Amino acid sequence: MLTIFTKTRRIKNWSLYPFSSVKYWFSTEEEADKHIETHYDKQTRDMFIIKFLPGASKDKPSLFIDKPALQTTLETASPEEIQAVEEKNKAEELAIAVKRNDIDLIKEMEIWLGTIDSASSRRTYRNGIDKFLKYCESHNIEPVYFSVKDAVVFVKWLTANGATTPTIRSTISSCKKLFTRLWENHEIPIPSNPFGPKSLLPRKNKRVKLLLVPDQTDLDRFLDYAYAERNLIPYTAIKLIAKHGMRIGAFEKMKARGKKAVTESKGGKHSFVFDDEDITLLKAYPLNELTAERLAGMVNYHLERAYEKGVTKEKYSVHDFRHYFAINFLKKNKDNLSLSSIICKLSKKLGHKSITTTTEVYLESLDKESL
Repeated sequence: MLTIFTKTRRIKNWSLYPFSSVKYWFSTEEEADKHIETHYDKQTRDMFIIKFLPGASKDKPSLFIDKPALQTTLETASPEEIQAVEEKNKAEELAIAVKRNDIDLIKEMEIWLGTIDSASSRRTYRNGIDKFLKYCESHNIEPVYFSVKDAVVFVKWLTANGATTPTIRSTISSCKKLFTRLWENHEIPIPSNPFGPKSLLPRKNKRVKLLLVPDQTDLDRFLDYAYAERNLIPYTAIKLIAKHGMRIGAFEKMKARGKKAVTESKGGKHSFVFDDEDITLLKAYPLNELTAERLAGMVNYHLERAYEKGVTKEKYSVHDFRHYFAINFLKKNKDNLSLSSIICKLSKKLGHKSITTTTEVYLESLDKESL
């Protein structure tokens, strides 16, 4: 069980509130805000003033709530006054129940669907709501009395019956739109839409995107083309990126001393060791005299021209040659180092702030057969 704490004591008279008792602890205020935003509708959130206490733990809850006016009144009220409040609430609940009983859900649904111009959207909404009505019928639930707890079980039922993630998401979305219309049309002050909580929606499946990686032939052909055309700035940039895995934005603030260069880009500061060929190229064609934006535009323009002229098989961007460096690094080291060691070294060479980035890009998004 969870319990919401006030500054002084646990809140009493929980029957007056639209949720069971709750207790939370969070390491940051952002976590607390996100939880409240996800699990409670605006009407419920407005009942309280949320306060966060830093340095919380399981023994020291961090989510504190100022007592609402109703709670303060009840703590000092006589038994007769409390009974009067409870009777008033029961009368309001009865009035809402009468309104619910008057709802013709099927009629409301058809009117709503009739206002939607797109035939495909109408079909999607109808399919989702039909699944909902089928579930209610098989479980002897009155649809207009559907609760958030019922919705949680409904999602599990859809999963058990083989519904895919996109199907479940569209079904929940369809039902949420229908209930929003019902409560608005009939002025029912329901605490929350039963399909409102974001936690009902299963996470979207990640789409695997294959990286475009130049092969050695395309790299050589572009370099030969750029050199022959005297496009020596793009020639130098691509040669160094393919050789060292640098970002195109790293050249703008690059500072070199001897054979060591220090760059600064979105990955932070990073150092490289150049050979004599690299130093000769950079002295002849100093890339750091151009802004990162201008240099990237120039290189991408010549890569596009090379593709249009049939020099390369694919239309590459300058960033694809970082992938070339990474894949070649993986291939060269796969027989000598463990996979974890290779990824750690590669992450450092690419200047990734997190090794997770390296793993996701080069192990999950890449066609593994190419390794």
